[in-house]
Amino acid sequence: MISAYVRNNIPSDAINCLYKMLTYDVNPDFYTFPPVLKACRNTKDGTRIHCWILKSGLEWDVFVAASLVHMYCRFDLFDSAYQIFSNMPARDMGCWNAIILGFCQNGKVDKAVNVLDEMKFEGIKMDSITVSTVLPVYAQMDDMLQGRLLHLYVINHGLDSDLFVSNAFVNFYAKFGEVEQAQKIFDNLVTKDLVSWNSIIAAYEHNHFPDCAVDFFCQMQMKGFKPDLLTLVSIASSIAQSRDSSRSKCVHGFILRRCWFDKDVIIGNTVVDMYGQNGLASEAIEVYRMMVETASVTPNQGTWASIIPAYAHIRVLKEGATTYGKVLKNGLLLNVFIGTCLVDLYGKCGQVEDAMLLFYEVPRTSSVPWNAVISSLGIHGHGEKSLQLFRNMLDERAHPHTMTFISLLSACSHSGLVEQGECCINVMQKEYGIKPGLKHYGVW
Repeated sequence: MISAYVRNNIPSDAINCLYKMLTYDVNPDFYTFPPVLKACRNTKDGTRIHCWILKSGLEWDVFVAASLVHMYCRFDLFDSAYQIFSNMPARDMGCWNAIILGFCQNGKVDKAVNVLDEMKFEGIKMDSITVSTVLPVYAQMDDMLQGRLLHLYVINHGLDSDLFVSNAFVNFYAKFGEVEQAQKIFDNLVTKDLVSWNSIIAAYEHNHFPDCAVDFFCQMQMKGFKPDLLTLVSIASSIAQSRDSSRSKCVHGFILRRCWFDKDVIIGNTVVDMYGQNGLASEAIEVYRMMVETASVTPNQGTWASIIPAYAHIRVLKEGATTYGKVLKNGLLLNVFIGTCLVDLYGKCGQVEDAMLLFYEVPRTSSVPWNAVISSLGIHGHGEKSLQLFRNMLDERAHPHTMTFISLLSACSHSGLVEQGECCINVMQKEYGIKPGLKHYGVW
């Protein structure tokens, strides 16, 4: 009965059932405690059950002890978890995996590696769960060598046919830019699941091969796999990279048909960004409106960072100002990216003074906000002010980049400042080592 409550996600009834069992003087055994420990909602429940385990003399049963380790790790009580683990007279793979997984899931990377070293020292072989747990740790540590050594271990011990392990290695190699190796592992899979397809699509998206990601998205559907939210996040990002407006609309329709905007704010943010990257500002705004109208999805910082440039693109100040109010309400004006987007919005809409006021509210240690305000002044014929801001920028030790000089040259061009523009080109090359490109000559 207790197990049934746990399987059906009714933890409180599982614990109450144990207490009733005890009131009837029915002694729990090693089958009783593992599901009850899984049902514990807080440390109070957990320590109380632990006391009953001690009274029952079952603390060193391998299944009960492993469940205690899991429970304490779940509540971030790693010292207690490791103390139980260390004192166990016999430890099976479940116990080793439990403590390693607990440390990994809670960011205790060094301790997870220490336990793994202890496991190797005792001559215990890793299984597929251990490998799949440890591999992301090596990725997090940027330790490519240990990942490769682990891959050799997997091949030598016949674990490379395990789907869970292979999917983990696709993600691992993709993280280090080794897309060909990720592709090789994917191709060698006898059986592929949705995670496999999502992993290879994400691998190409993460490494800026958007066309390949889209190709695998098409292959995936031809093989009968239905995309989920993770698939759409990767594919929308890929299409944003490729700047393919026709494919953007296809993905938009695909998501609309599945009503995914009202399920996940990340999907909405990604699609808004996808449209923005493809210059489809009106479509981006449509998606944003749908998100706002959907009570179950609350736009966040990522949403506003994507939608404000869309308003700027089509010069819609009224709705942009409404978004500005929401940014203020959420205390995000000091975020350099959102603040810069607002500077750009007001500048492009001709509200130069408001753009300047916003500019002085934004952190100015990077070139990003300076580029936005220099550009805003320049497109409205304030070339001299743009040049003065550039001098102020240097005084405040913000380092200019390519976009800074594109904005400056555009400002000089709009104001007919030929000599000053030529001077900017010289400074750009001699002092900052930036060679003029097509974009520089295009605005000059």
